[in-house]
Amino acid sequence: MLVGAIESLAAQTLSRKRYEVLVVDNNSTDDTADAVASVQRRFQNLSLVYLREKRQGLGYARNTGWRAARARIVGFIDDDARANPEWLGKALSVFQNTDPVPFALGGVITPFYDSSRPSWFKDEYEVRSWGDRRRYLTHGESFSGSNLVLWKEALERFGGFAETAGMTGNRLSVGEETALFMNIWESGEGEGRILYLPDLVVTHHVPIWKMTVGYRFQRAYAEGQNDFRLRVSSGAVGSFRYRLWALRTILVGTGRAMARIRKYSSRENWLVEAMRPVWSGMGSLGIGRVFRSGSKG
Repeated sequence: MLVGAIESLAAQTLSRKRYEVLVVDNNSTDDTADAVASVQRRFQNLSLVYLREKRQGLGYARNTGWRAARARIVGFIDDDARANPEWLGKALSVFQNTDPVPFALGGVITPFYDSSRPSWFKDEYEVRSWGDRRRYLTHGESFSGSNLVLWKEALERFGGFAETAGMTGNRLSVGEETALFMNIWESGEGEGRILYLPDLVVTHHVPIWKMTVGYRFQRAYAEGQNDFRLRVSSGAVGSFRYRLWALRTILVGTGRAMARIRKYSSRENWLVEAMRPVWSGMGSLGIGRVFRSGSKG
């Protein structure tokens, strides 16, 4: 998957003289270094930098990447993603021609597959989007770290990515970028400075193990855990009060889901969609950890 991600960056319409590609090896035990070296030999006019971050965690890896970057603008995609050919050029053009200059840009993430999908599985479960129209995000909204371009200065000012959140080995966690955007919003400077572009597109691989009810539950649970962590650590709400809210969410969500059970064509869609607030609410109790299935990416 990593080679495909780098190839998509090598295929950008923006001149290769105007950007570099940094690959952060987050303490892997596979052939990541060899894979990067093979791409370097194929694209010798591509500035491709291999970095190693021994501290396990996506937040650490992202921070290592932007701190090592020479450019003033930094873009992020995951190792199992593909940027469309205009990704960098479009982002650069928007930064250069928008007043006031945004802190950050983000766009749409759509899925791609290398295996057949279960009949009940919908593309929308893996789409990340704020709609079909260009707009500025409103307070509390954020972008995914797999399609995100922003000023290095903004990362420095607002503290970078949370190093206690995000995937850590096989422990499923989310939100390393959410904490960054929370800091921007809390600064009072976010309005009109975080711009969504529906034509800034990245595709993201969806392996077979993500197309299960179990994973959808784990994902929602991890999102609830992240919400608990962010709100309680920021002092926005006390842990006891937040857990009471989570319990209410679980009870109300269960009742609503039961009332809607006949509206779904399959048990799987009901569990994934109607029960999602319940799974998230359980995570919001702030208890336990979730470990993903599937191999390490």
